[in-house]
Amino acid sequence: MSTGRWRTILGSLGRIVLATVLVGGAVAASQVAVKLLKGVLSLGGAAPAVYY
Repeated sequence: MSTGRWRTILGSLGRIVLATVLVGGAVAASQVAVKLLKGVLSLGGAAPAVYY
């Protein structure tokens, strides 16, 4: 009977870990994309500091 409880706990924990990994990966990917775009769209200081 306790096996079902452990599966439930590990299932919930697994979902939390998976969600954390996916969100972390998305954040890392967006940071890389922003850095690449900054290099491509660098206007040599013509853009306001807000964009940096």
